[in-house]
Amino acid sequence: MDPDERLKPEMNANVAFYARPVEARPVTARKQSFTPPANAVRGNAVFIVVEGKAVRRAPSELVGGDELIVNPTPDIRDETRVRIRTDR
Repeated sequence: MDPDERLKPEMNANVAFYARPVEARPVTARKQSFTPPANAVRGNAVFIVVEGKAVRRAPSELVGGDELIVNPTPDIRDETRVRIRTDR
């Protein structure tokens, strides 16, 4: 951009922008769905890890960030102590 000799250091101006008012529209959150893998489902529920214990949930109650237990043992119950494997 070429400097313009009419503009000098320390010069300033007041500028106003006029626009048509825009009607605010409500924003709706998009519901995301997640289908857990078949091997994670026991009956009509799944298990997640909460503070080192298994907690039973309906698949529709899962939220982002839940640690899903995949391939739970047949004898898993609520409050069963679990640990997360890191060797895979």
